[in-house]
Amino acid sequence: MLSCLSKALKLTNHKLYEIPADDKATYAMIQNCDTVGTFQVESRAQMSMLGRLKPENFYDLVVQVAIVRPGPIVGNMVHPYLKRRRGLEAVNYPNKAVEDILGKTKGIPLFQEQVMKLAIDLAGFTPGESDLLRKSINAWKTSRPLGEMGDRLRGFYRNDTIIYDAIRHGVRVLPVSLNKSTWDCAIEGPNTIRLGFRVVSGLSKTHVEAMILEREQKDFTSLSDFLKRSSLRSDVIQRLALASRFEDFNWSARDSLWAIVEYENLLTKNSCEQLSFFTHTSYLYEMETSRQPSQAFSDLDGFEKVQNDYGAFSLSLQGHPMQELRKTMSEIPKMTSNKIRELKSGSQIKTCGLVLIRQKPPTAKGTCFSTLEDEYGFIDLVLFPDTFEKYNDVFLNHCFLIIGGKMERDGNTVSIIVNFVAPLWQAETLHETPLALEPDQYFWG
Repeated sequence: MLSCLSKALKLTNHKLYEIPADDKATYAMIQNCDTVGTFQVESRAQMSMLGRLKPENFYDLVVQVAIVRPGPIVGNMVHPYLKRRRGLEAVNYPNKAVEDILGKTKGIPLFQEQVMKLAIDLAGFTPGESDLLRKSINAWKTSRPLGEMGDRLRGFYRNDTIIYDAIRHGVRVLPVSLNKSTWDCAIEGPNTIRLGFRVVSGLSKTHVEAMILEREQKDFTSLSDFLKRSSLRSDVIQRLALASRFEDFNWSARDSLWAIVEYENLLTKNSCEQLSFFTHTSYLYEMETSRQPSQAFSDLDGFEKVQNDYGAFSLSLQGHPMQELRKTMSEIPKMTSNKIRELKSGSQIKTCGLVLIRQKPPTAKGTCFSTLEDEYGFIDLVLFPDTFEKYNDVFLNHCFLIIGGKMERDGNTVSIIVNFVAPLWQAETLHETPLALEPDQYFWG
């Protein structure tokens, strides 16, 4: 994270001390739970709490980060603190010593240091004894209730989620360019970034650096020129082709892939040592000059383009997958994340989206929390133990889901109490032109 911070400051030409600590627009963003990509407060649990706690200053953020932890949750400290912060519960202290220690947290011990200070000032502990007390309190063990699924139940966001959120906030994101991209993503103008080669699946930094050195001598001018000079692995070049990265050279995705495969077949029949320079050069020249628009391949549809982009970059600038699925599958629920936020608390809804996160923390007593994403934003889900057990298999093994349930609102936090889960593919079983590939294998959340 320190590396990310350093790169961000360098890209934007800012110094850390220049960033104001009381920026109102930033705190408004935080209070609206709009914190994807914001370190420390971007997890599903943190975003859920932000809308209820509504931080107004830096110390509130310190409390925000601390309160979404096992200690305060297991100790039943979260709701009392929120009630006292909102003025719904009186704050009383048994004496001045306790008020001095717990005054800033409304009489609730949220920090380990507060517990240690209470032990020293009120119970006569030495500093060493208070530290042993802290260690004893922390000596609790947890298990992994979902076994191998534990690695999938994570709280951080993938590249595609960060990119889609940036686009929704008005950032212009340019695709990987064979002649313009570097290893890292880069700023190319006001509110504009260019994706770097680091997002290309299977491509190492060493190979990119070698390719950039070659490019510095002269830009790549054609597909044949790129094949001749880039020295990238075959599978990487094919992924770039399917992701339409040779459109800059007027090659469509399928035509470029066909030409690349033909070229590789030539190399297979004749090892590089045996293939004469004349044969090599003449084939590449003929490939560029004699080609005709392909009649054999139909154009890729929108969702196929998204799938190919995910195969190459694990994200797509063609549009969010749900945006393309709505064009292909007419029977899926029309309720979207932006419309859900406009409904009254208690409304029964049915919606759908791409699963980003599945979490079943030990402190939740069997309740599972999740987040869906569609083209407009995020939808927080709560599956109580009986619902989770009922839909366990579908929920854990599909990434595009239809969800039914009741919408609940607490401050700026909106979530759905789920009572129904189904794979998106059940929405249109009679589709005349089914997708060639179920996206579950591409978009596993």
